[in-house]
Amino acid sequence: MTDDDPAALHVFGDAGWRCRDDGDEWPCQVYRRRFRHHYGPDVVGMIVFMHPIFEQAVLDLPTVPTKELRARFLGWCRRPHIGSGGG
Repeated sequence: MTDDDPAALHVFGDAGWRCRDDGDEWPCQVYRRRFRHHYGPDVVGMIVFMHPIFEQAVLDLPTVPTKELRARFLGWCRRPHIGSGGG
């Protein structure tokens, strides 16, 4: 798989929203990097894709403040992509 292959994106593996591939909080850095590469400058597209996932995480993680989940699932989508190492 290549970095621009959407199937290569790390995915969450359980209701705890951890990456099944590296164990980090999902979306992990690998997912973010590959997702940005796939969407390029389409910030709106990234947010449209991630928003229902964020909504599900809010339901699955009721003890985590919504503000933290918003930053975790949506905040990074709005940050400018700088170079190939951004995350």
